Amino acid sequence: MAGFTGAWARRLFYLGLALGLGALVLRVYMLTASVEFVPVTADESITVLQAKRICEGELPLLVLAQPYQFPVEAYLSAPLVHWVARNTWGARYVSFVEGFVGLLLLILLVRKTGSLRQTWPVLLLIVFPSAYLLMIQFGYSLPHNSPIYLAAWGAMLLTIGSSPYFSWSYCSKFILAGLLCGLAFTNNMVALALIVPVLLVATFQGGWRKVCSNLLLLAAGVAIGLIPFFAAIQLQPGAHAAVAGTRPFGEALSFLWEPAVNVTLTRALGVTPSLFPDSGNVLNFMPWLLPIMPFVFIGILLAATLLRAVAVFRQLIRGQPPALRVWDVFIGVAWLNLALFAASERSVSWAYRYLVPAAWSFPFLVGAVYYFSGKWVRVALGTLCVGLAAVNIITVDKLTEAWSAPGFAEQKVDAPDLYPAIEYLHRQGIAHCVASHWQAYRLNFYTDEKILCSQPLNERFRDWPIPYKEQVDASTNVAYVLSEFSSRDVNPSRFEADMEWMRVTAQKAVRGQFSIYSGFILESGLTKKICLSPDRLEVTASHNPDEVRRLLENRATSWATRRLQEKGMWIEIGLKEPRWLSRIVLFYDDYYADRAPLMDISVRVEGKWQVVGKNIPDNLDPFEFVNGHPVYRRYVQTIRSASPYFADGVRLEIVEANPTHLWSLMKIELYAVDQDSDRPAVPAGVAIQK
Repeated sequence: MAGFTGAWARRLFYLGLALGLGALVLRVYMLTASVEFVPVTADESITVLQAKRICEGELPLLVLAQPYQFPVEAYLSAPLVHWVARNTWGARYVSFVEGFVGLLLLILLVRKTGSLRQTWPVLLLIVFPSAYLLMIQFGYSLPHNSPIYLAAWGAMLLTIGSSPYFSWSYCSKFILAGLLCGLAFTNNMVALALIVPVLLVATFQGGWRKVCSNLLLLAAGVAIGLIPFFAAIQLQPGAHAAVAGTRPFGEALSFLWEPAVNVTLTRALGVTPSLFPDSGNVLNFMPWLLPIMPFVFIGILLAATLLRAVAVFRQLIRGQPPALRVWDVFIGVAWLNLALFAASERSVSWAYRYLVPAAWSFPFLVGAVYYFSGKWVRVALGTLCVGLAAVNIITVDKLTEAWSAPGFAEQKVDAPDLYPAIEYLHRQGIAHCVASHWQAYRLNFYTDEKILCSQPLNERFRDWPIPYKEQVDASTNVAYVLSEFSSRDVNPSRFEADMEWMRVTAQKAVRGQFSIYSGFILESGLTKKICLSPDRLEVTASHNPDEVRRLLENRATSWATRRLQEKGMWIEIGLKEPRWLSRIVLFYDDYYADRAPLMDISVRVEGKWQVVGKNIPDNLDPFEFVNGHPVYRRYVQTIRSASPYFADGVRLEIVEANPTHLWSLMKIELYAVDQDSDRPAVPAGVAIQK
């Protein structure tokens, strides 16, 4: 018997050693391919750039340019940010460390569920996980996502199976576990699916008598961990609101199976995974598994739920408190994650990262069924796990092979080589530029901010503040670095159309995938127009006339009707002496939603008003030309006349109102041609350009 036990011990030792080496080799293989073939992305660049700000004394509550996620990884990167190179290793070393820590935490959690003989299938699927899960740890880690798993798994290790006796150590563990859960939610709201089951199971550790004390300790920790979350809401209005929308119940229910389980979760489990997270490009390897895997997952989830429910029910019948364990956390995570994914407005079929909690739960669901089942079920599950581990290993190899294909970085990741563009900007002496979200922060990262680049507008979260924009907009030597692939809002074809509309020309250079525009020139006829001084103007309005003078001052103040829009509301601007008026510029800025859908424009000639523009729509200019270059995210409307009018007054009157909004503007400017120009009076009825 001793020999038999010794033989098994040796086998288990060698099995554990083989699994450990296999885990290390597979992860090193993927991270090496990642460094070689997958360039640094915008999100990774943002983490490093924000780490630099932290070193300068800033304490950000949100990730740059977006209204959610606490930048945990930026804080982790800050100590070494000035020492690491601006390359792929420098951008990813923190995520690689997190990946290895995560592996260790999962192995420790497996140990809490039983011996190696009882849990080897779980360990096998953790050591050789889904290719997608491995990719988001060691290929390209979705920034600020890994910390939520480390926090949740750490909280489980601190609380589940802890000592039943009160002590300072016991209390501190539960408070720390609560803090980790609070920080996980603060870091990313996806963590809700993780932390609720963790907190629930932790509450029942130690029996009924400890429920209240456990709950209080956990709540204290959660409250501390949520401080940055509530501080962001208080200090930055609108924070988190953009990602908190939910679907109606019926719609969510129909979303639960398709695409939640049969597409999104299945690909997160490594069956035909995306080539790069989270994209619509998938690896077409063993596609016949795609319709099978959803039923495998649901079958194992239902079996694990039933087995654990029966076990807990039997304990309650015997008058015992429920002995909730690690398996119960992962069962709860899987169900809650699927429900929240189906309910969230942000969930789409290719948002695989939102179902990663359920994907990480799968090995433990298998483990729960394996632990409580008989011999033949164990044989079947063991065979399934060996097969899945083999599929995962081969899929990882196929995935990294796809990364090495020509054009992968440009076409699948949208991360083309920036160095030709950077070299051109340096040669031209340009230190400020504008590019799409996906390229702007990469330019800042690779140049270590020697070239400052901003987005033209916030392409992901409209009107949310944009980093670097003030510095770039204030510069007088700015280039636009654009790619047809990176943005639907501002790409070369769209930008050139905008310039044509605004009568702006520029020099164009093509470097690799990028079109670079610089040396902008506004049409000479427009530059000769004179902006009339507010001192020579008088303004009145049909509503709120006491504040209407603000329209002639600056863009730091605003005027509004104080009543919802109505047909017939008007603003009149009188000139102290008549001039040849050529255009009107309306500045809406923060109040761009308060525009009137249609207006009539009239001018006063020799004491009589005549309509010169009928039903002028509320079309905004694509950009404002400031400091010698286009500036987006300025909500301005320019109304030009076909020919100038010699007049001493202008009137704007609403002819179609938006009854849900006030009529608000920041400023109005009038432009005139040179007063010495010999221009005949223009007869009434000549149209104004819309």
